Amino acid sequence: AIQSLLKAATDLGDSGVLAAVTLISALYLAFFRCHRAVIALLLSFGFAVCGIAFAKLAFLGCLPAGGMQLQSPSGHAALSAATYFILASILASQFRRPMRLLIHSTAIFLIAVIAYSRVGLGFHSANEVLAGLSIGAAAALTGYIYL
Repeated sequence: AIQSLLKAATDLGDSGVLAAVTLISALYLAFFRCHRAVIALLLSFGFAVCGIAFAKLAFLGCLPAGGMQLQSPSGHAALSAATYFILASILASQFRRPMRLLIHSTAIFLIAVIAYSRVGLGFHSANEVLAGLSIGAAAALTGYIYL
């Protein structure tokens, strides 16, 4: 049962799922002429994709350094952090403070569950997930600054 839940959670961080979520969200926002939000979303997703691709290539030929167990940063963690956080920020901008806190907390919880699922299913070490989350946070910050 736990394995099924972890698999469902990890699927929410899949690049195909997040690309579709990003595309559908960008089209929705464009339809309502929220052009800054579209650009912020695409910046976040694009920077996360480029950041994780660069990191995976950089670590491809490297041995784990200093016992850090870092061979391949988690793309699921990076893309989910970038995408879900910027979407939460876009949505939260339409509400007052208590609701903003709830929206951001929900996004952070979802990102944490996805990140945990990568370790729980044995696909990544905790350090690899933290590296992915760092890349995703930097990408989300890029989009957030643009908002």
